[in-house]
Amino acid sequence: MSKSVSRPWILGGDGNSLKGKILLERENYFIFKSQAGLVALTRCGPWTKRDTALAWEYGVNSVSLDTLEFGKRKTAEWLLDLPPLRRLSLSLWQPVDLAALGRLSELRELRLDFSIWRVGDEFQHVDLSGLPRLEFADVMMCRACESILHCETIRELVVRNECDGKLRDLDLKRLHLLSSLSLDHCPRLRRVSLHPKAKIRGLKLSLCGSYQIDWKRVGPDLQYLFLGGRLTFPLKRILEAPQLKELHTSEIRKLPPLGFLRKLRHLKAVCIFSAPPGPKLSKADEALIRRINARAGTGP
Repeated sequence: MSKSVSRPWILGGDGNSLKGKILLERENYFIFKSQAGLVALTRCGPWTKRDTALAWEYGVNSVSLDTLEFGKRKTAEWLLDLPPLRRLSLSLWQPVDLAALGRLSELRELRLDFSIWRVGDEFQHVDLSGLPRLEFADVMMCRACESILHCETIRELVVRNECDGKLRDLDLKRLHLLSSLSLDHCPRLRRVSLHPKAKIRGLKLSLCGSYQIDWKRVGPDLQYLFLGGRLTFPLKRILEAPQLKELHTSEIRKLPPLGFLRKLRHLKAVCIFSAPPGPKLSKADEALIRRINARAGTGP
């Protein structure tokens, strides 16, 4: 992720990766070049030598792969034959040797998803701690990829734990550059330890059991907050984040009166989403949200 992005990826980023032009479109192939300089190749079915040649021809530096693309391969070594990758997304439901990922030295973004319950336990440990340029990581956490938490260049981190639900303590004390953190489906999470120099500007918390935000540690720097699922603390505690610019909530059934939001002088966007029937907002709260959103021209 670019250091110049002002809005965390977890809340939409700057959207540049979605804008660009199509370089190639044919059956089973799609190559797209974004304004951010990413050249992504999407295909369906086992990866072939012809696909590798095509990747070099178009300067592909971004691929999204799943078990089907791996075909009969038992390792990720073949990824080293591709042009230097800046972005890699893997969704796997059968174990393969991922050791080669630790040698993708140009990688800026990495997404790892293990699509079947506890299949991550069947993967061998892979050392991702030495990736020298990695800035964004989205990982379904399990023992195989715990080393990602030692990669000191990471600025934005997404941790999910629906694959086994075992995660209790999350040690991020090596990530001194961390500025954006998303915790999703971590039902047993109790504690998150941060590097003393890490300043968390963006925080997304969804379906994390009874985990409590350390407001004293995180609040002073927090600017973007997303809360999903059942609240485990009084919402009024967000006043401990005086620099907050955006508040997003999703699927929170019951909310308190929101008049306290007036005290957040920097707040410019409030988005409250939930499927019917709730939450039900008073007319006063609806009017307050409209006034806050008008500060940035974001509408009702």
